[in-house]
Order: sequence, then structure tokens, then C-alpha cells
Amino acid sequence: MNAGFASADITPRLGVQLCGYGPYRNRAAIKILAPLAARVMAVSDGQHRAILINLELCGTPLALARRIRDAVTQRTGCRTREVLVTCTHTHSGPATGGMLGWGEPDAIYVETLPSRIAEAAAKAWKARKPVAWRYAEVPCEGIAINRETDRGGWMFDPIGVRLDPNWRPARPQDTDPTLRVLAAYVGKKLVGVLHHFGCHAVVGSEQTFDVHGDFVGLASRQIERAHPDATAIFLPGAMGDINPPVCHRAEKETHRGLRVLSKKYAAVIARGLDRKSTRLNS
Repeated sequence: MNAGFASADITPRLGVQLCGYGPYRNRAAIKILAPLAARVMAVSDGQHRAILINLELCGTPLALARRIRDAVTQRTGCRTREVLVTCTHTHSGPATGGMLGWGEPDAIYVETLPSRIAEAAAKAWKARKPVAWRYAEVPCEGIAINRETDRGGWMFDPIGVRLDPNWRPARPQDTDPTLRVLAAYVGKKLVGVLHHFGCHAVVGSEQTFDVHGDFVGLASRQIERAHPDATAIFLPGAMGDINPPVCHRAEKETHRGLRVLSKKYAAVIARGLDRKSTRLNS
């Protein structure tokens, strides 16, 4: 199979309203803590082809998703049904519409977003090469809680308790305890990695006004710095009631939580890459 990876910057301007943490908060971005990215994987095997787009956004309404897919088909020649649009679900990205009261979308941002994403898709499509795939599953503990059965409270426990390296939820069976890693290699060089884990990207609160991809996005950036030729894509699993161990905190504690949890989560991804993983037929 051939695969190509690429990314594009989709960071908004300051002042746009952010999406998440409840309606009518009027959260406007005042600082870029980390740039946002559109990350793309393009694959083909001679008979089938597909483009996976992953956006560091809370979500995309149907009309916007259709515009993105149309822009990608124009740049790549793929059919609309071969283009999949996904989001990391960060609550610290710009509102894009579709949820009344959860932030008003910025017209210029929404208008220019499809072409920015399509540029990354075109690069990924052009970059396709034969790759070898490797897959691993590794324990991912102490990074998620079930907010329905959490004891101590994701808002109320001392943050030092929740960020202790040995902290574990009282009911780990109510969370996703496993990280799944699918990596693509050209020779010995890592070119792309998909990390799949069930957890909301919500280390933040209605009290925070920074733009960032949350702990999963910051972890992707750490993996990309460690492997400069690779694109790291987070695909969220089932996450209905699954939160990080700290969220809905003020700015100082939010930044501490982001630093600790992104580093911890990136280390789990790295263990998945380092583990003697299963080689899949390419």
C-alpha cells in the first residue's frame, strides 16, 4: 500500500470565539498556546484510495464538512466518498458553527478553512510512497477518568494528586485503558502515526482563553519533534463520559495539567512505537 502524510496550519486569529465548555460563555481567544493543525493521511493500493483528514477543532457542522470534502476532491481527484473528515474535539479551538450559543464562528476563518485543508491533502496525496505498517497496543493508564463514577472529582481533587505519576482512577474499568498505535514506515523512517484513545480533549475550562490542541494535540507535536519527517494524528475513541483527570480549572492549573498530561501521553505513544509491534501486510 502507498501512503502519504502532510499537515497545514489552521490556527485562527486572536479574538475569535472558542468552542466548548457549555453555552453562552463567550470565550474569545487571547493567546496562541500552540498552533492548530490539519493533519492528513492519503492511502491507495491500486484498487482503493482514501484520504483521512484530522482537524484540531471541536467539530465541523455538516455543511462545512461538505465544503472541505469538495475542496479536497478538487485538489486530489478523489471522490467525495473517499474523503473522511474527523476532529480531535479540542475545546480550545475556534467555533466553526453547528452549536448555538457555544461560540459564534468567525466568517473569514470558516471561509478560508477548506482551502487550507485541501492544500495539506494535496501534499499528502502527492507524497504517497510504499510503506510498511506496524501496529501496537499499550497500556494507557492515569490519563483518563469516567466523570460519572470518578471519586474525588476532576474539578476538586488537589491537582498534585491527579498529576502524580502513580495516580490511577478508582474505577479504571470505566475508562479506555489501552492506546492503539498504527505507524507507517518508509524503510526505517517513521512517516506517519495514528494514535487512538478514548478521552475528551478538555484540559481547560470556561475560565481559559488559550488556543491549543489540548493534551492530545501537544503530544502529537512532541512526537513530530522527535520524528521530524512524521505526521502524528489523534483519532478519538469512545469518549462520551471520559475526561482527563483534571479539567475545568483556572489558567495556571490548566497549563500545568497540559504540560504533565501531554508529556505523559506522548511517552505512551513512544512506547507503542518502540514496542516490538505487529507488522501488517502492506
